[in-house]
Amino acid sequence: SSLRDVDALSVVADACNLQKEASKRAQEASLKLHLVLMLRTCPLQCSGLVCALGAKHIDVYIAAIGTERRIYMEEMPGVTASSSDRKLSLSWRDGDERRAAHLGEVVPEMAQRSMSLYASLGANETMSVMVLPADLVVGARVPVVLRGRLSGEPRPDGYPGVMDVVCTLRVAP
Repeated sequence: SSLRDVDALSVVADACNLQKEASKRAQEASLKLHLVLMLRTCPLQCSGLVCALGAKHIDVYIAAIGTERRIYMEEMPGVTASSSDRKLSLSWRDGDERRAAHLGEVVPEMAQRSMSLYASLGANETMSVMVLPADLVVGARVPVVLRGRLSGEPRPDGYPGVMDVVCTLRVAP
């Protein structure tokens, strides 16, 4: 009888653990959806800390939301990157300085709204733009803009297919 009680208790404990894990995943998905929708409406201007450099990317830690994002150089039109010993040099391709106005740009009204919206995060401190050419090293502070991106086919439950937080550098010629 005692062995059956242990088996029954084990089944109940397993079911409880599964429910707890499912609840945690649902909570995390809900928080991510809220963040993505908020960033889609009001992009966040803040600073990031370079934590890793690659030949084609920069990994940045954003303390304002407690996450790390990867910035891919190919997603920054007109910017060239060359890596050397623990350094990534960014510059404009010849003639591309004028096309740069849209990179990391935030519409002024949105910037004003986001300043009040994100004030509780301690974000949206006065951030300038990064002037290129520039050399990046691990530990450098960089100005970034975070946006929410929804893409893909909606799921049957109505949620978007793919949702993500996209990070770009705020750069100027």
